[in-house]
Amino acid sequence: MVIIAIEIFYPKGFGRIRMRKIEDASSSSLIPFICDSIEPGSIVHTDGWPGHNAITDHGYMHIKKISLIAEIQLM
Repeated sequence: MVIIAIEIFYPKGFGRIRMRKIEDASSSSLIPFICDSIEPGSIVHTDGWPGHNAITDHGYMHIKKISLIAEIQLM
């Protein structure tokens, strides 16, 4: 599994892209990548996967955008 972080510049465009192979989609795999790749205090947009829930404990603002497909998978 590969996790990707993309630095977004508003209103359009992007900057740095970070990728890492991770063992699984658990919080213990996701959080270290986030902490290594993203500046604390940043806004992190995710798909709502529960493994991301702890990122606010590490100094990030978390915005979840849950799609219908993700919602079905979470059930």
